[in-house]
Amino acid sequence: MRTPKQKHDGEIIALAIIMLLALAWLLTHDGCAHTIALAVYVASGVLLALPWAIEKLEPYLTESEDQQ
Repeated sequence: MRTPKQKHDGEIIALAIIMLLALAWLLTHDGCAHTIALAVYVASGVLLALPWAIEKLEPYLTESEDQQ
């Protein structure tokens, strides 16, 4: 059973594909003129990186009993 903060492999793969498609669109067209593709690229990148970032920063984000 997975914890709430874990994602299925399919979700991660889908986000990665969406991110790569948005990046390909931005690189082959006018780039920043396509704000929807830029927003999709940034949002999917954030969703992919957020679990890793929270895992790495969790010791600094939670208060230990010694600090209280």
